[in-house]
Amino acid sequence: MQELTETPPQTESDDQAREPQGRRRRQSQQPANAVPLNIAELETKTREGLIVIAEEMGVEGASTLRKPDLIFKLLQTQAEARGNVFSGGFLEISDDGNYGFLRGESMLPGPHDIYVSQSQLRRFALRAGDYITGQVRHPKDNEKYYGLLKVEAVNGMDPEVAKRRPYFENLTAIFPREQLKLESGPENLTNRTIDLIAPIGRGQRGLIVSPPKAGKTMLLVGVGAIGRRTAHLAAAFGMRVWGIRRNPGRAVEGVERMGDMSRLHDWLPEADFVVLTAPLTPETRHMFDEAALRRMKPTAYLVNIGRGGTVDEAALVRGLQEGWLTGAGLDVFEQEPLPADSPLWKMPNVIITAHYSGATPEYHHRAMAIFLDNLRRYVQGEELRNVVDKRLGY
Repeated sequence: MQELTETPPQTESDDQAREPQGRRRRQSQQPANAVPLNIAELETKTREGLIVIAEEMGVEGASTLRKPDLIFKLLQTQAEARGNVFSGGFLEISDDGNYGFLRGESMLPGPHDIYVSQSQLRRFALRAGDYITGQVRHPKDNEKYYGLLKVEAVNGMDPEVAKRRPYFENLTAIFPREQLKLESGPENLTNRTIDLIAPIGRGQRGLIVSPPKAGKTMLLVGVGAIGRRTAHLAAAFGMRVWGIRRNPGRAVEGVERMGDMSRLHDWLPEADFVVLTAPLTPETRHMFDEAALRRMKPTAYLVNIGRGGTVDEAALVRGLQEGWLTGAGLDVFEQEPLPADSPLWKMPNVIITAHYSGATPEYHHRAMAIFLDNLRRYVQGEELRNVVDKRLGY
C-alpha cells in the first residue's frame, strides 16, 4: 500500500482542478444567509419535511428520494452552494496516527483521495474503516489532495454521537442467557431438532451454544445390525462408543468397550448419549425404568430407535420434566401410534418421529433385494438371511 504523506508533492494544474470521483459542482438556489444544515437536525425531520426543504433549495426530484438519500442530497447541495464539494470515503489512518485519507471502496490510493487532519481525527475519535462524509475543499496551489473541511456524518451517524462509540476490545463478553426458540409449532420438526441439538442463544450475538459431539460418549444398548451402523456413524464424529449386548465377547468395529446387561447401570453415568436399538424381549422390557433413567447424566440425551416397550414411558416423562436427563429422541413407543393425550407431544425437549428412523430413499430397493435373495435361497434349499430366533424373540 502507498505510504501516507502529510505534505503531498505538487502536481500539474490539470490535477488541481479534479474533483472527487462521481462528484461535480452544481449551482444551487440556497440563499447565502440560509441556516446551516447538519445531519442530527435532518434526522429528526420527517420525509415530507425534508422534501419541503429540498424544494426550497432547488433539489430536483426530491419527492422520489428516500429519507437517507434526501439527507445526503441536502448536505451535498449545501456544500456546493458554498463552493465546496460534498464527498466521502473509507478512512485509512497513518501508522503514527497523525493524519489519514478517505479512500474509495477499493481502499487503494488515488488522485481523488481526501486528506483528513490530525485535529479532525482526534475531535471526532475517528477510526480506521469509518465511512465519513462531509464538505471537501479543492487542493490549494501547493497541495495534491482534496482536504476535508467539515465532517457531516460518520457511518451515517451524527459525528458527535459517533465519537462516543465504545471500543469493542474494551467491552466485556456476555454469553447468551436465554435461548432463542426456533420451533413455532408441533409440526416444525426441523426447528425443534435445532433447538435440541444446536440451540441458539439470545444475547450479545446469536451463536451456537451446543457442545461439540467429538469427544462425547455414546452408549449403544443393543449392537446388532442397526447398532453396528450407528457405531460407525458416531465414530466418524469422533465420539467414544461403548456397547451393551447379550454376547459382549464379539468385537464390533468402532465400539471401544463392550459389556453385557450387568454393566448398564455402571456405564449410564458416563454416557452423553444413550441410543437404544435393542429388541423387545422379556429381559429388555422396561429395562429403562426410573432406576436406569436416574443413573443418566442430567445433560444426557436418550434416543430410542429400537422398540418402545424397552422404556417405561411414565418414568421417562417424569425424568424429562424433573431434569434427570436433558432430552429424548423417540421413534418408537409402548403404544403406537402415540396417543394424542400423551404429554410427550407437548414437551419442548422431545423429538418424535413415527417409527421411520430407518427409512431412506433406497430402503424399499434394499429390502426387495434381500427378499429376492432369500427367495432364491429358499428355492435352492440354502440357508436364509436374517432368520428370526423365536427362542430369543428376535
